[in-house]
Amino acid sequence: MELLINELEKPKKCNDEKNDPITVFLAVFIAIGILVSYLPQHYKIFSTKSSEGISPLFLLLGAISMTCSYFNILILQFNEFGCCKNVYSAGYCFENVLGIIQLTIQWFCFTMILVLFMIYFPDYKKYIPNISLGSGYNNLSSISSSSKYSPEWSLSLQVTAAVAIHFIFTLIISAYLLIFVGGAKEEKVTRYWADLLGVISLILASIQYLPQIWKTWKRKV
Repeated sequence: MELLINELEKPKKCNDEKNDPITVFLAVFIAIGILVSYLPQHYKIFSTKSSEGISPLFLLLGAISMTCSYFNILILQFNEFGCCKNVYSAGYCFENVLGIIQLTIQWFCFTMILVLFMIYFPDYKKYIPNISLGSGYNNLSSISSSSKYSPEWSLSLQVTAAVAIHFIFTLIISAYLLIFVGGAKEEKVTRYWADLLGVISLILASIQYLPQIWKTWKRKV
């Protein structure tokens, strides 16, 4: 942590302050729009107490894509934090980190969908049902839940674990490069890592909705 503080106290390249109120307004408007766009989905899951209909694979691709995109811009604009502390005024600092703020909001909102998905996953779909043949198929009391997880619930647990492991892995690698190697503007290795995260984010974002479209189509058929 001390190394990180020392790094922030020695900004190497800071742009000249050129305030643009229109840019700030648009960036804030987009940030608010991102937040508002996710609230209906959060409210729907919370109000119905059910996350049925959401594809776990959609959440997996989306969460990993968001994490990669978030750390991509965080690494590329990491130097701005040092400039904010020592060079920029508060207003210009806010203007320069608005991109990070936007992605922070988007990452948090999407992660909340995954959290709500796990919390409100339907109980009756968590376990494989047992059917007692002796009681007849038409007797609802003959159906009970076994102790074995259903394929969808098992997949959901695996998705949550994968998202958590990916976030921790990306955080550790990014922090190591920024603290012990150098920022993306000074070191190629850090730049390549940021570029790799950007490419992964772009690829996953382009296909993340396919599992959700497929799941929705199957439910309609």
